[in-house]
Amino acid sequence: MEAPFTVNSLGNKMRDWCDQAELPECSLHGLRKLGATIAAENGATDEDLMAIFGWVTKAQSTHYTKKARRKLIAGRAAHKLLFTAEQKMDETVPPVEVVEESGTKTGEKANKISA
Repeated sequence: MEAPFTVNSLGNKMRDWCDQAELPECSLHGLRKLGATIAAENGATDEDLMAIFGWVTKAQSTHYTKKARRKLIAGRAAHKLLFTAEQKMDETVPPVEVVEESGTKTGEKANKISA
């Protein structure tokens, strides 16, 4: 019967397996991180991640669940950056007032004063 892996021996063995599979970018840590990310993005809770990965505090799991929630919220909100057909750029965003290096404002109002 083979002895169980230690933390270091498992990492080293995984490195060997990844190298044999010609996957030099893979590592045990990277695969755990990927698994936690996928699980969180699929709706896993902090408690789910703690059970899957053997974490005893929420410090690690919260990193993944917060990131997954931000990604979900951003996906739902991104459309709010787009203009609709009824909106016009000049009505939505006020024109920019240009300030020269000297601090003097230029633009329509400044031109009227100097005329």
